[in-house]
Amino acid sequence: MVTEAVLTRLSSVDVHDLVMPQEDDGPDREELLTERNALVDRVKELSPLLRDIHQPVLEITAAINDVKARIDEIDAELLDRSVSAAAKLLADVEEPVGTAERREVVEAKWKVLDVDRRRMLVDELVTVTIEPITPGHVKFDPDLIRIEPRRD
Repeated sequence: MVTEAVLTRLSSVDVHDLVMPQEDDGPDREELLTERNALVDRVKELSPLLRDIHQPVLEITAAINDVKARIDEIDAELLDRSVSAAAKLLADVEEPVGTAERREVVEAKWKVLDVDRRRMLVDELVTVTIEPITPGHVKFDPDLIRIEPRRD
């Protein structure tokens, strides 16, 4: 079920809007890089203070952890959508979107992927929700699985 949904999504027209770079309406990349570099320098400045027994260790450690958390946030913002797993998979697919030929190429590429890469594609393209079963029922019910396309 999930594989079918992902393959359909990869073969569909709207997948290009999802995986190709979009207009940058977020923070300026250069500003983020400048902030990140300044924060990395700050961690380097604070770290030696931990060796000084007269400095407040807990406060310095908390400050370093806060700065590292912000660095992680910036790194997440800097991720370029053009290097997504789906974009890499579709990079050399030349068949027109929405065609049976494209579907065959996408299926062939899917079959050679390892489980981790498949999982990355699933996470990137769809949200899978499994609803709780009714008490007393143990038989598999595919109606309890919801697969929804991600809209970023």
